Amino acid sequence: ANAPVWLNLNVVGEAVDMATFQSHFRGLFGQHLQREGDAYRVLQEAVKRAPDSLVLDVGANHGLFALFAAKKGARNVIAVEPQAKLCGYITDSIRRNGVRDKVTLYNAAVIEERMKIRMKNAEIAEGAVATVVKGMGGNIQGVPVTEFVSPSVSDISYLKIDVEGFDLPAIRSSYPLLRAKKVTHTVIEFGPPQRWRSATGSKNASEEGVQVLQKALDMGYEVRLMNSLVWEPWQKRHWSGLADKRSKQWQGIVYMAMTSKTDFQALTSQMSSCNCE
Repeated sequence: ANAPVWLNLNVVGEAVDMATFQSHFRGLFGQHLQREGDAYRVLQEAVKRAPDSLVLDVGANHGLFALFAAKKGARNVIAVEPQAKLCGYITDSIRRNGVRDKVTLYNAAVIEERMKIRMKNAEIAEGAVATVVKGMGGNIQGVPVTEFVSPSVSDISYLKIDVEGFDLPAIRSSYPLLRAKKVTHTVIEFGPPQRWRSATGSKNASEEGVQVLQKALDMGYEVRLMNSLVWEPWQKRHWSGLADKRSKQWQGIVYMAMTSKTDFQALTSQMSSCNCE
């Protein structure tokens, strides 16, 4: 890889040095931090409550969540990223931030079964929208999440999944961990159904999304919608289809509670309507 360009980012109050390709992409990361600030705040709280527990960053991209977790005091962080070029920059960032003893990086993709995959659209926006493609003669190893973390692990304080359309397979590969009640907080870039269909070829993408959320509910987890791209258009429709239309707060983070299959169907419908996650 070429020598990195270094950005010093303020991640909800924590200074993180991040290696990137080109300095003019700084704006992209500013937008990312503004859009996903609540996800970092959940991570911050998770690490504060359980610094010895594992933080698992699936779809690490530039590694910002993993770096932030380590700098906030997490002692055991695993980052998984399928793009080799990005892994090179994450490695540089781990060294620069002085967290080599805390962060383990794997160059792999998380899917439901062990197979080789390739990536498409890796050249766009520093790989931010790169998508897994199965069965096309790729050279990247795809594995279930349990190959990195066994269900016998003591505890995972925070599991982040952001895999650009392959979130349903990644979540399903996490079922053994969720079923064993090992995960305290899970933050997922979820949807929209159009992206699921494009990424996986599913003909029943919306139904699969509903099933995944229902499964989480059945396993005893609360399902919450945080402020995201779907939030504003759905709010303008007065939370159409959602049973409880009152927002709630946890540690200052506003969310909508989702407690039934009907709620999940309303969510997938709204995501389809605005084509946003």
